[in-house]
Amino acid sequence: MALLPTTRHDEASYEVAPHIHVSVGLKALSATGYTSHLLDAKVQFLIEMLVIEVTSPVMQLTHEPALYDVPPLRFAPANEN
Repeated sequence: MALLPTTRHDEASYEVAPHIHVSVGLKALSATGYTSHLLDAKVQFLIEMLVIEVTSPVMQLTHEPALYDVPPLRFAPANEN
């Protein structure tokens, strides 16, 4: 299993929220893999994590009700940077 986290700043609520992809694979099925969004979890981190701020390019998240309200991470248009 792999967790691929990013964080985002929600400008409407002024909150920082996680955006996490989870990948799992089945070795018995020739390493068939699946990736999706983590919608809910309780996590206890047992390792050190690096937090790296990316200031450019600007990234945006727009809520998508059709995707369980999980906002996809997109680059802002060049004129908004």
